[in-house]
Amino acid sequence: DPTATVHPNCLIGPDVTIGPGCVIEEGVRLKRCSLLRGSTVKANSWLSETILGWSSTVGQWVRIEGVTVISEDVQIRDELYINGCSILPHKGCLLYTSDAADDLLCVDLGGRRIIKKK
Repeated sequence: DPTATVHPNCLIGPDVTIGPGCVIEEGVRLKRCSLLRGSTVKANSWLSETILGWSSTVGQWVRIEGVTVISEDVQIRDELYINGCSILPHKGCLLYTSDAADDLLCVDLGGRRIIKKK
């Protein structure tokens, strides 16, 4: 879409659709994705097999893959890895980032429980 803003230092394709008003920052890699109206992918993130919903934002240095569906108005925090999940509308993905998270056995993410293997 001509209203989308795509940094020239991105790698896009194959099979990518970018909707109106989307913003793709520097160093982003997109393949087999659909970005719906008004979504933003911040610098150095990597998305594969993902649908990014209307007005949603993916933070910096995020990796999303494995047939992931992110609904409308979802905020994905910087430096997260998401593999094959669905995130409901109007949610924030705020996983633990401190060393204390290493002691957790599981984390809930958009209705899907991620269990840490020991």
